[in-house]
Amino acid sequence: MTATSLNWQLGVIATLAIILLRRFFRRKYGLDNLPGPVSPSWLTGNFLQLFNPYAWKFHESIAKTYGSAVRIHGPFGANGLYIFDSKAMHTVLVKNQDIFEENDGFLLTNLLLFGDGLLSTLGHRHRKQRKMLTPVFSSAHMRDMIPTFFEVTHKLENGLKSRLQSGGPQIQEVDILSWMGRTALELMGQAGLGYSFDPLIKRRVCSPVQSNYKRASSCPDTHAILEHECFVVSYWICYLGRKLTIFGTWPIICTMWEMKSLRAKKLALEKGDEAVSQQIGRGKDLISILMKENMKASDEDRLEDGEVLAQEIIEAKRQKDGQDLSYDELVALPYLDAVCRETLAFVFPSSDCGPHCTSRCFPRGTVVMVSIFNANKNPDLWGKDADEWKPERWLSPLPDALLEARIPGVYSHLMTFIGGGRSCIGFKFSQLEMKVVISVLVENFKFSPSARDSEILWQMNGVTAPIVGKDNHPQLPIGISLVD
Repeated sequence: MTATSLNWQLGVIATLAIILLRRFFRRKYGLDNLPGPVSPSWLTGNFLQLFNPYAWKFHESIAKTYGSAVRIHGPFGANGLYIFDSKAMHTVLVKNQDIFEENDGFLLTNLLLFGDGLLSTLGHRHRKQRKMLTPVFSSAHMRDMIPTFFEVTHKLENGLKSRLQSGGPQIQEVDILSWMGRTALELMGQAGLGYSFDPLIKRRVCSPVQSNYKRASSCPDTHAILEHECFVVSYWICYLGRKLTIFGTWPIICTMWEMKSLRAKKLALEKGDEAVSQQIGRGKDLISILMKENMKASDEDRLEDGEVLAQEIIEAKRQKDGQDLSYDELVALPYLDAVCRETLAFVFPSSDCGPHCTSRCFPRGTVVMVSIFNANKNPDLWGKDADEWKPERWLSPLPDALLEARIPGVYSHLMTFIGGGRSCIGFKFSQLEMKVVISVLVENFKFSPSARDSEILWQMNGVTAPIVGKDNHPQLPIGISLVD
């Protein structure tokens, strides 16, 4: 055994010993009196039950058995807090957001993958970045992006039509997840970055950004398992656990630099409006808007450069002689809005967020999990049909219990986009993306369940994804045919 190897092992043993001693001498807190599930393992606590691709049932059982504030067991005998109570969520995410910070594993992973940006910063630096970015996602800018959204979505429409018209049966099975992923990236590319990743033709052209993002997002959401009291151990567990993903995802950043997109945009902005109008996005993409605002900002605030649905839609388009709807016309469609709200309540990218506490009310580093999954399906607030997909609920007055609870989410009494200073800054972009894509597809295509017998399962990964049967490759086959 080499001296380096021996020193490394002694360091790990000493670190674990410090953690154990702190656990042993730590005084009792009110958290110990909360109900919660039994820990199956002193080493891992409940975290392997909470964080695995098929953890949905465990999350449901926590809510039904213990209520909306639950004690959970973390690694090495630590206590954690699992909440979906509206007042508790408001305290953690809004009222005392400076006390309850994102956990080290989340910040470190995003720092390694995406650099020193909005997802990996805290405190003043985070507030400074968000202050600059928030106006970029305003409704006014979303209106300007509508032509780009429809332009990309019509490419999707043509790509699917080409796929269906290439022969075979009238109804063909299509992996709609693949097409939606490609479309989402192209929308973000053109409307967000002013760059085209994918022509959305029948034969897939997979860019390095697409393939590496897919690998990164399909990883299990394990960062919350990290022990926050020992950052060195956390760092190496995170690094080794995501080694392949990190090395596979670095080309995302490298590709962006190879594009020289930011440099080209900056030069175009300096040349004037005519040069800007020649670029993809015509100067109305988010990056161009942000760079304009950043150039006008003071030195203190300036950021670095690197930082019944179908009928409703058909009738609305008929009144415009078949032309694409404007932003205001699209967001005013009530049933389309109801479908989007109900879908966002059921299918959310992540099932929880996990800040950790830095105050004296709980031990420093206590993990506090905010359950998006249970907050969006709480029958005490949403009613007995909370677990049913019913867009009609949004066309009637919502339950009084829900309105009185004052859910702290930024969107429609839902926690899908979180709340407070770390809420999803692009939630309006996401809503617009959904409505444009749905409005075009339901007008031109008929959809039916896949003819396969295999059950479709949704995995609780870093990004929730569907799989079919025993195949762990994310996919969502669906039958599609052209509208007469």
